[in-house]
Amino acid sequence: MAILSEEAASGPEPTALELGLESAEKPRSMFARGWEVFAENKLALASLVVLVLIAGFGYLGPLFYHGDVTKVNLNAVTMGPSALHPLGTDQYGLDFLGQLMRGTATSLNVGLAAGLIAAVVGALYGAVSGYLGGWVDALLMRIIDAFLSFPLLFLLIYINTVFGKSQLTMIGEIGLISWFPITRLVRGEALAIKVRDYVAAAKMMGGKGSRIIYRHILPNTIGTSIVNTTFSIADAVFLLSSLSFIGLGLQAPQADLGGLLNTGTQYASQGFWWLVWPPAVVIVLIIMSFNILGDALRDAVETRLQKR
Repeated sequence: MAILSEEAASGPEPTALELGLESAEKPRSMFARGWEVFAENKLALASLVVLVLIAGFGYLGPLFYHGDVTKVNLNAVTMGPSALHPLGTDQYGLDFLGQLMRGTATSLNVGLAAGLIAAVVGALYGAVSGYLGGWVDALLMRIIDAFLSFPLLFLLIYINTVFGKSQLTMIGEIGLISWFPITRLVRGEALAIKVRDYVAAAKMMGGKGSRIIYRHILPNTIGTSIVNTTFSIADAVFLLSSLSFIGLGLQAPQADLGGLLNTGTQYASQGFWWLVWPPAVVIVLIIMSFNILGDALRDAVETRLQKR
Protein backbone atom coordinates (compact mmCIF):
# COMPACT_ATOMS: atom_id res chain seq x y z
CA MET A 1 0.00 0.00 0.00
CA ALA A 2 2.86 2.37 0.77
CA ILE A 3 4.39 1.73 -2.63
CA LEU A 4 1.10 2.38 -4.43
CA SER A 5 0.57 5.61 -2.52
CA GLU A 6 4.06 6.82 -3.46
CA GLU A 7 3.42 6.09 -7.17
CA ALA A 8 0.08 7.87 -7.04
CA ALA A 9 1.67 10.88 -5.36
CA SER A 10 4.43 11.08 -7.96
CA GLY A 11 1.89 11.21 -10.83
CA PRO A 12 2.14 9.69 -14.31
CA GLU A 13 5.54 9.15 -15.87
CA PRO A 14 6.65 11.85 -18.35
CA THR A 15 6.25 10.98 -22.01
CA ALA A 16 9.09 10.80 -24.53
CA LEU A 17 7.86 14.06 -26.06
CA GLU A 18 7.98 15.83 -22.67
CA LEU A 19 11.51 14.54 -22.08
CA GLY A 20 12.63 15.87 -25.46
CA LEU A 21 13.30 12.42 -26.85
CA GLU A 22 10.68 12.66 -29.58
CA SER A 23 10.14 15.34 -32.19
CA ALA A 24 7.05 17.48 -31.67
CA GLU A 25 6.39 17.60 -35.40
CA LYS A 26 6.47 14.84 -37.97
CA PRO A 27 9.58 15.19 -40.14
CA ARG A 28 8.85 16.63 -43.55
CA SER A 29 9.48 14.53 -46.62
CA MET A 30 12.32 15.29 -48.99
CA PHE A 31 9.79 16.31 -51.64
CA ALA A 32 8.09 18.76 -49.27
CA ARG A 33 11.41 20.36 -48.28
CA GLY A 34 12.48 20.57 -51.91
CA TRP A 35 9.18 22.14 -52.95
CA GLU A 36 9.51 24.78 -50.22
CA VAL A 37 12.94 25.77 -51.52
CA PHE A 38 11.70 25.74 -55.11
CA ALA A 39 8.57 27.79 -54.28
CA GLU A 40 10.70 30.51 -52.72
CA ASN A 41 12.21 31.19 -56.14
CA LYS A 42 9.54 33.36 -57.76
CA LEU A 43 11.47 33.54 -61.02
CA ALA A 44 11.45 29.74 -61.22
CA LEU A 45 7.68 29.64 -60.64
CA ALA A 46 7.23 32.23 -63.39
CA SER A 47 9.42 30.14 -65.70
CA LEU A 48 7.33 27.07 -64.95
CA VAL A 49 4.16 28.99 -65.83
CA VAL A 50 5.77 30.23 -69.05
CA LEU A 51 6.71 26.67 -70.06
CA VAL A 52 3.18 25.43 -69.35
CA LEU A 53 1.73 28.24 -71.47
CA ILE A 54 4.17 27.57 -74.31
CA ALA A 55 3.39 23.84 -74.20
CA GLY A 56 -0.33 24.62 -74.24
CA PHE A 57 0.21 26.98 -77.16
CA GLY A 58 2.07 24.35 -79.17
CA TYR A 59 0.07 21.24 -78.32
CA LEU A 60 -3.43 22.52 -77.54
CA GLY A 61 -3.48 25.64 -79.69
CA PRO A 62 -4.17 23.81 -82.98
CA LEU A 63 -7.26 22.26 -81.40
CA PHE A 64 -8.82 25.71 -81.03
CA TYR A 65 -7.20 27.70 -83.84
CA HIS A 66 -7.43 26.20 -87.32
CA GLY A 67 -5.18 28.37 -89.45
CA ASP A 68 -4.26 26.90 -92.82
CA VAL A 69 -0.65 25.69 -92.72
CA THR A 70 -0.70 23.30 -95.68
CA LYS A 71 -2.44 24.96 -98.64
CA VAL A 72 -0.40 27.54 -100.56
CA ASN A 73 -2.29 30.77 -101.21
CA LEU A 74 -0.41 33.11 -103.52
CA ASN A 75 -3.09 35.77 -103.10
CA ALA A 76 -2.24 36.11 -99.39
CA VAL A 77 1.57 36.15 -99.50
CA THR A 78 3.29 38.01 -96.61
CA MET A 79 0.14 39.71 -95.43
CA GLY A 80 0.42 41.65 -92.20
CA PRO A 81 -1.44 40.73 -88.99
CA SER A 82 -5.21 41.00 -89.31
CA ALA A 83 -8.39 39.60 -87.81
CA LEU A 84 -8.21 36.67 -90.24
CA HIS A 85 -4.48 36.07 -89.66
CA PRO A 86 -3.44 37.35 -86.19
CA LEU A 87 0.27 36.92 -87.02
CA GLY A 88 -0.01 37.48 -90.75
CA THR A 89 1.08 35.01 -93.42
CA ASP A 90 4.42 33.77 -94.72
CA GLN A 91 5.92 33.76 -98.21
CA TYR A 92 3.56 30.97 -99.26
CA GLY A 93 0.42 32.58 -97.89
CA LEU A 94 0.24 30.14 -94.98
CA ASP A 95 -1.14 31.33 -91.66
CA PHE A 96 1.89 32.17 -89.54
CA LEU A 97 0.18 31.72 -86.16
CA GLY A 98 -0.64 28.14 -87.14
CA GLN A 99 2.94 27.70 -88.35
CA LEU A 100 4.24 29.03 -85.05
CA MET A 101 2.09 26.56 -83.10
CA ARG A 102 3.34 23.68 -85.19
CA GLY A 103 6.95 24.83 -84.95
CA THR A 104 6.70 25.21 -81.17
CA ALA A 105 5.32 21.69 -80.78
CA THR A 106 8.06 20.27 -83.01
CA SER A 107 10.84 22.07 -81.12
CA LEU A 108 9.45 20.87 -77.79
CA ASN A 109 9.12 17.31 -79.11
CA VAL A 110 12.75 17.22 -80.21
CA GLY A 111 14.00 19.02 -77.10
CA LEU A 112 12.15 16.84 -74.60
CA ALA A 113 12.95 13.56 -76.35
CA ALA A 114 16.61 14.42 -76.93
CA GLY A 115 16.95 15.62 -73.33
CA LEU A 116 15.53 12.37 -71.98
CA ILE A 117 17.84 10.33 -74.20
CA ALA A 118 20.82 12.35 -72.99
CA ALA A 119 19.74 11.89 -69.35
CA VAL A 120 19.29 8.11 -69.62
CA VAL A 121 22.46 7.43 -71.60
CA GLY A 122 24.55 9.85 -69.56
CA ALA A 123 23.34 8.51 -66.20
CA LEU A 124 23.92 4.86 -67.13
CA TYR A 125 27.33 5.52 -68.64
CA GLY A 126 28.46 7.67 -65.71
CA ALA A 127 27.15 5.25 -63.08
CA VAL A 128 28.89 2.27 -64.67
CA SER A 129 32.14 4.19 -65.14
CA GLY A 130 32.19 5.54 -61.60
CA TYR A 131 31.24 2.26 -59.97
CA LEU A 132 33.76 0.10 -61.84
CA GLY A 133 36.59 2.61 -61.48
CA GLY A 134 40.20 1.73 -62.30
CA TRP A 135 41.28 1.22 -65.87
CA VAL A 136 37.68 0.74 -67.04
CA ASP A 137 36.77 4.20 -65.74
CA ALA A 138 39.86 5.69 -67.35
CA LEU A 139 39.05 4.07 -70.69
CA LEU A 140 35.40 5.18 -70.64
CA MET A 141 36.39 8.75 -69.80
CA ARG A 142 38.96 8.82 -72.61
CA ILE A 143 36.17 7.84 -74.99
CA ILE A 144 34.21 10.87 -73.73
CA ASP A 145 37.25 13.08 -74.30
CA ALA A 146 37.58 11.74 -77.84
CA PHE A 147 33.95 12.58 -78.62
CA LEU A 148 34.32 16.07 -77.16
CA SER A 149 37.43 16.73 -79.26
CA PHE A 150 35.65 15.70 -82.46
CA PRO A 151 34.05 18.52 -84.50
CA LEU A 152 30.40 17.66 -83.86
CA LEU A 153 29.12 19.93 -86.61
CA PHE A 154 30.66 17.67 -89.26
CA LEU A 155 29.16 14.66 -87.53
CA LEU A 156 25.71 16.27 -87.67
CA ILE A 157 26.15 17.11 -91.34
CA TYR A 158 27.11 13.49 -92.06
CA ILE A 159 24.15 12.08 -90.12
CA ASN A 160 21.72 14.44 -91.86
CA THR A 161 23.13 13.49 -95.25
CA VAL A 162 22.94 9.74 -94.65
CA PHE A 163 19.74 9.43 -92.60
CA GLY A 164 17.81 12.48 -93.76
CA LYS A 165 16.39 15.43 -91.86
CA SER A 166 13.43 13.84 -90.15
CA GLN A 167 12.25 14.61 -86.64
CA LEU A 168 13.33 11.17 -85.44
CA THR A 169 16.82 11.68 -86.87
CA MET A 170 17.17 15.05 -85.15
CA ILE A 171 16.07 13.54 -81.82
CA GLY A 172 18.60 10.74 -82.11
CA GLU A 173 21.58 12.83 -83.18
CA ILE A 174 21.00 15.66 -80.70
CA GLY A 175 20.35 13.21 -77.86
CA LEU A 176 23.48 11.22 -78.60
CA ILE A 177 25.78 14.27 -78.51
CA SER A 178 24.22 15.89 -75.43
CA TRP A 179 24.87 13.26 -72.74
CA PHE A 180 28.52 14.03 -72.00
CA PRO A 181 27.98 16.65 -69.23
CA ILE A 182 25.50 14.42 -67.40
CA THR A 183 27.95 11.53 -67.61
CA ARG A 184 30.72 13.47 -65.89
CA LEU A 185 28.45 14.64 -63.06
CA VAL A 186 26.89 11.23 -62.44
CA ARG A 187 30.32 9.58 -62.53
CA GLY A 188 31.55 11.98 -59.85
CA GLU A 189 28.62 11.11 -57.59
CA ALA A 190 29.03 7.40 -58.29
CA LEU A 191 32.67 7.57 -57.16
CA ALA A 192 31.49 9.01 -53.83
CA ILE A 193 28.52 6.68 -53.38
CA LYS A 194 30.32 3.40 -54.06
CA VAL A 195 32.51 3.78 -50.94
CA ARG A 196 29.58 4.24 -48.56
CA ASP A 197 28.63 1.63 -45.99
CA TYR A 198 25.39 0.45 -47.55
CA VAL A 199 27.15 -0.25 -50.85
CA ALA A 200 29.88 -2.17 -49.02
CA ALA A 201 27.19 -4.13 -47.17
CA ALA A 202 25.47 -4.97 -50.44
CA LYS A 203 28.77 -6.29 -51.82
CA MET A 204 29.39 -8.41 -48.73
CA MET A 205 25.92 -9.94 -49.09
CA GLY A 206 26.81 -11.05 -52.61
CA GLY A 207 25.09 -8.30 -54.55
CA LYS A 208 26.09 -8.15 -58.19
CA GLY A 209 27.52 -5.00 -59.72
CA SER A 210 24.54 -4.52 -62.00
CA ARG A 211 22.13 -4.75 -59.06
CA ILE A 212 24.17 -2.31 -56.97
CA ILE A 213 24.21 0.19 -59.84
CA TYR A 214 20.46 -0.21 -60.39
CA ARG A 215 19.38 -0.24 -56.71
CA HIS A 216 21.94 2.07 -55.06
CA ILE A 217 24.00 4.17 -57.49
CA LEU A 218 21.35 5.38 -59.93
CA PRO A 219 18.62 6.18 -57.34
CA ASN A 220 21.07 8.34 -55.39
CA THR A 221 22.05 10.31 -58.50
CA ILE A 222 18.47 10.95 -59.64
CA GLY A 223 18.57 14.54 -58.36
CA THR A 224 21.60 15.38 -60.46
CA SER A 225 20.05 13.67 -63.48
CA ILE A 226 16.76 15.56 -63.19
CA VAL A 227 18.47 18.92 -62.81
CA ASN A 228 20.75 18.40 -65.77
CA THR A 229 17.93 17.02 -67.90
CA THR A 230 16.36 20.49 -67.88
CA PHE A 231 19.64 21.96 -69.11
CA SER A 232 19.86 19.25 -71.77
CA ILE A 233 16.36 20.09 -73.02
CA ALA A 234 17.29 23.76 -73.31
CA ASP A 235 20.50 22.85 -75.13
CA ALA A 236 18.59 20.53 -77.49
CA VAL A 237 16.08 23.25 -78.40
CA PHE A 238 18.93 25.67 -78.99
CA LEU A 239 20.91 23.17 -81.07
CA LEU A 240 17.88 22.29 -83.20
CA SER A 241 17.13 25.97 -83.75
CA SER A 242 20.77 26.62 -84.68
CA LEU A 243 20.88 23.73 -87.15
CA SER A 244 17.60 24.81 -88.75
CA PHE A 245 18.77 28.41 -88.92
CA ILE A 246 21.81 27.43 -90.99
CA GLY A 247 19.80 25.03 -93.16
CA LEU A 248 20.73 21.74 -91.50
CA GLY A 249 17.50 21.24 -89.59
CA LEU A 250 14.21 19.60 -90.43
CA GLN A 251 13.22 19.21 -94.04
CA ALA A 252 10.02 20.78 -95.39
CA PRO A 253 7.10 20.44 -94.88
CA GLN A 254 8.25 19.90 -91.28
CA ALA A 255 8.83 23.12 -89.41
CA ASP A 256 10.49 24.13 -86.16
CA LEU A 257 11.17 27.48 -84.55
CA GLY A 258 14.68 27.76 -85.96
CA GLY A 259 13.44 27.11 -89.50
CA LEU A 260 10.69 29.70 -89.12
CA LEU A 261 13.23 32.22 -87.83
CA ASN A 262 15.56 31.46 -90.73
CA THR A 263 12.77 32.12 -93.21
CA GLY A 264 11.70 35.27 -91.41
CA THR A 265 15.16 36.84 -91.43
CA GLN A 266 15.17 36.67 -95.22
CA TYR A 267 12.27 39.13 -95.21
CA ALA A 268 13.34 41.23 -92.22
CA SER A 269 14.74 43.98 -94.44
CA GLN A 270 11.29 44.36 -96.02
CA GLY A 271 9.69 45.12 -92.67
CA PHE A 272 7.88 41.79 -92.19
CA TRP A 273 8.50 41.78 -88.44
CA TRP A 274 5.79 39.20 -87.74
CA LEU A 275 7.94 36.56 -89.45
CA VAL A 276 10.95 37.27 -87.21
CA TRP A 277 9.99 38.32 -83.70
CA PRO A 278 7.43 35.63 -82.69
CA PRO A 279 9.68 32.59 -83.30
CA ALA A 280 12.70 34.40 -81.85
CA VAL A 281 10.80 35.32 -78.68
CA VAL A 282 9.48 31.76 -78.22
CA ILE A 283 12.98 30.28 -78.64
CA VAL A 284 14.43 32.66 -76.06
CA LEU A 285 11.58 32.02 -73.61
CA ILE A 286 11.93 28.22 -73.88
CA ILE A 287 15.70 28.24 -73.38
CA MET A 288 15.68 30.80 -70.57
CA SER A 289 12.78 29.10 -68.75
CA PHE A 290 14.40 25.67 -68.80
CA ASN A 291 17.72 27.08 -67.60
CA ILE A 292 16.08 29.01 -64.76
CA LEU A 293 14.04 25.92 -63.88
CA GLY A 294 17.22 23.85 -63.78
CA ASP A 295 18.92 26.31 -61.43
CA ALA A 296 15.90 26.25 -59.11
CA LEU A 297 15.75 22.44 -59.14
CA ARG A 298 19.45 22.30 -58.30
CA ASP A 299 18.78 24.43 -55.23
CA ALA A 300 15.74 22.33 -54.32
CA VAL A 301 17.63 19.02 -54.33
CA GLU A 302 20.67 20.42 -52.57
CA THR A 303 20.71 18.73 -49.16
CA ARG A 304 22.27 21.60 -47.27
CA LEU A 305 19.45 23.93 -48.40
CA GLN A 306 16.71 21.46 -47.46
CA LYS A 307 17.97 21.22 -43.87
CA ARG A 308 17.57 24.87 -43.03
